[in-house]
Amino acid sequence: MACSLIIFGWLYGSGLPPFHTIKSSVYSKAPLHGAALLQAFSVFTLVALGLIIIKIFAFLPFAKVFIIAISLAAMILSITMALMQTDFKRIIGYLAVGERGYIGIGLGLGTAYGITTGLFPAVNEAVITAFLFIGFGNVLYKTGESDIRKLGGMVVQTPEVALLVLLAGLALAGVPPLNAFKSKFMLIQASLNVGIPELGIIMILLSIVTFMTFMKAFYAIYMRPKPRDLEINSSKIPKSTIFSLVVFLIVCIILGLFPQIATSYLQPLANSLI
Repeated sequence: MACSLIIFGWLYGSGLPPFHTIKSSVYSKAPLHGAALLQAFSVFTLVALGLIIIKIFAFLPFAKVFIIAISLAAMILSITMALMQTDFKRIIGYLAVGERGYIGIGLGLGTAYGITTGLFPAVNEAVITAFLFIGFGNVLYKTGESDIRKLGGMVVQTPEVALLVLLAGLALAGVPPLNAFKSKFMLIQASLNVGIPELGIIMILLSIVTFMTFMKAFYAIYMRPKPRDLEINSSKIPKSTIFSLVVFLIVCIILGLFPQIATSYLQPLANSLI
């Protein structure tokens, strides 16, 4: 009973199924910089309560299996919902929820290496999602519109932001040498180590679909010809916003090239849990 109640709180607090639609709705209504902070808090909630479940209830045979199953459900359902959205805030929100599934899988594997590879994506997720929310937020700043059916031609208006947002999408999909590539590669290794290669195959396929979903939104906003009725204000993107996006990109590259910066601190924590 105690395990069930904590798991319920874990699902609700972190926005995993069946509460994934609630989280994505909250993200879509909040200011995009606020949504980035909310996402970071949700990720840390997922990690904190997940570690509690593993520490206290790992002896229960269903606990780890349930964590892996609900994480897979989060990935599949969220990406499916993202494909059907026309509001880029909802698209990012669902993709953010789906990426939490990678964290859950690492925790559910239950090995020291698996937990380490579950904690590393948590760090990457907080950075990449903030990167995306703030990057796409510039579209809302310039047009006041978030419906991708009414947008287009933004690459001409803000080419530097378009490049940064594209790199954020590549990081989300796990393209080397950016940080999510290393964390997803480590997760695949962890699933192979415990004899579940099917998890690795599923994660690869879902990463491809995630990239396709992102590119759908990116093309509609930046690459498609500008609609005639779309009004774009003449105000420039604040330099502080560009600076923050560049900082996020640098962090993604550094963690992709030197993952030991994060994993060297996470490994002892995972060992202590085991």
